[in-house]
Amino acid sequence: MQSSQYAISDIIPIPQHIKVGKLVGNNECNLKPISERTNTLVCVNRTHPAKIEIKYNTNFPPPNVHTINEAKNLVNKLIEEEGKRARLEKKKEVNIPFVSDFGGNGKMTKYQKEIITKKEKQKSKRETDNIIKTYMKKGIVEDEWEWEAKSEREKADYYF
Repeated sequence: MQSSQYAISDIIPIPQHIKVGKLVGNNECNLKPISERTNTLVCVNRTHPAKIEIKYNTNFPPPNVHTINEAKNLVNKLIEEEGKRARLEKKKEVNIPFVSDFGGNGKMTKYQKEIITKKEKQKSKRETDNIIKTYMKKGIVEDEWEWEAKSEREKADYYF
């Protein structure tokens, strides 16, 4: 039995603002599809700075340039998507809640509480309006069980 030897084909650095764990996913669920699609081994080297290595098995003929480039492109897209997600999370953390505008000392006047509840009601109204707009654009789709129940009722009406 031959031992499998891998040669490094390419190395892609991971930017520091991206968390390696989120990039890789649970049980490497983000990297396995890339490996299977391109018949390469895509693994993460967590040494500082972290990087993704694209390897191929030396016991078999080397893959052509197109498959390695495809693996590089897929990994780069994955890094870009995770970078966008990280930036959005950072923006959410930066948004300070309205309550802290009053000093955040825990003591609020009745007027301040009224302002907060008014702002929260406005926010929830905007959210429900957006939900309604999206349903209006997409159209109301009935669930499968409703379709099944309707078809069964129609069959029952037909027989009686």
